[in-house]
Amino acid sequence: MKTVKLGIIGLGYIGQTHLRHSLKLTNTKVVAVADLSKKALIKAKNAGVKKTFTNYENLFKEPEIDAVIIGLPTHLHLQCAKEAAEAGKHIFLEKPIARNVEEAKEIVSAAQSNSVKLMMGYHLRFNQDFIALKEKTTDGTLGEIEVAQATMISSGPFFHRADGYAPVPVPEWW
Repeated sequence: MKTVKLGIIGLGYIGQTHLRHSLKLTNTKVVAVADLSKKALIKAKNAGVKKTFTNYENLFKEPEIDAVIIGLPTHLHLQCAKEAAEAGKHIFLEKPIARNVEEAKEIVSAAQSNSVKLMMGYHLRFNQDFIALKEKTTDGTLGEIEVAQATMISSGPFFHRADGYAPVPVPEWW
């Protein structure tokens, strides 16, 4: 399998998580990271990342980078994802895709028109329980479903799994 040369944009809570995991993958090389925080960039350098940027546009200029993980706040997804696509970088974009449907459509369109792959970071898509439930809904095991209701209590604007990282005040889009 080809080694994917990766750039990580945004080194907040989720970006740090992606960095730690990416550094352990045998078929991935983290080439560069971008963040405004000098402290986060030093941490990445200490973890072995050779190139650090305070501006993600400079990361996009690195010809060896195949793909980027975008872990920025949602209001920055549109601009960053479009620029990544225009730079020919495949994109793993943290959820949610955008603040609204119009922005989401622009991101998808940019990926399609630049022939780059776009994947949303939604870990539960690989959860075996969800996969089994999907199979049961499509193979008829559950019959014809007329109504379904689900509740998932995880994190959000009032209680965040990474206490101290939730934006204050809570943004309107959240």
